Amino acid sequence: MLEEGKPDDYYSLTSGFSINDTGVYNLLVRSQDSQELKYLKVSINLESCIIYVVIEEQKPEETSLKIRNDCEDIDLYVYQNGVPNTKGFVIKAKETIPFAWDLVNRKTEIYVDFSTGDIKNYHSSDNKFNWESLQDIIESVIPVNKNDSIKVHSSVLIEGNSRILRFYKPKSKSNKKESLFTETQRTGKEIFNLNVGLEINNLGISLISQIKKHNQLKRTEILYIYFKGIKFKMLDSNQNRIFQARIKYMNIDNNTSNESAFPVILTPSKPKALLSTETNAYFLDVLVHQKPFVKDVILFRFK
Repeated sequence: MLEEGKPDDYYSLTSGFSINDTGVYNLLVRSQDSQELKYLKVSINLESCIIYVVIEEQKPEETSLKIRNDCEDIDLYVYQNGVPNTKGFVIKAKETIPFAWDLVNRKTEIYVDFSTGDIKNYHSSDNKFNWESLQDIIESVIPVNKNDSIKVHSSVLIEGNSRILRFYKPKSKSNKKESLFTETQRTGKEIFNLNVGLEINNLGISLISQIKKHNQLKRTEILYIYFKGIKFKMLDSNQNRIFQARIKYMNIDNNTSNESAFPVILTPSKPKALLSTETNAYFLDVLVHQKPFVKDVILFRFK
């Protein structure tokens, strides 16, 4: 990874990572003067009792994460939540830049400050973004004066193997919850046949059966399954077929007997990490993306 003629400590990792947390991470490597950057894709997998850590360098044009500024008269300044803004990146109008995280062990969100006209680096604590909400539209408002403001929309889309966080100005007044499909249909670029989304905050399932106790049949709960943070989305268009399913937390209890040797059948090894508001980790996170005219299926993430 080091370039010829560069000292061994010329580049340094901006963050460490734990090999106990399986998944895929996008990590940024900076030179000592922060003028040169490298983008790493770190994959941590557990097979049987062996943990495999695969580190790949990604070319800037092929990074897993990108940010695109499609605003004609607005510049963006982005930096990770928890990282000094001096380490941020400027994205000029009509420019796309690669992105990776300075700190992968912190909440993976970025702040975006907006500059337009006399407004320089307008900052709001509400203007936090990530690459998790596929195709949802988020609206940001930049106050120009007491009576006027500028609206900027953002959404996450997939191109090739990259997730792109796109910022653009709406062409007309639109509802914040309007689907991105409507906007893309107006451009004539993509025709959507199906858009299904489902979110369930908490779900408990109790399985009850009759069990013989003391020569009598009694209705007893034998299994209890608890889910938290269920998210499901399915998209179908002439250009993309996307399926995404997420479960934040899951627990299965065996209640057949108070003397059961295994009262908990299934539960995460680190429940506090999943239930914390400071992380975007999921117990189960599956995203499958297929191009209708391409036979291969791209499996982005499976934890």
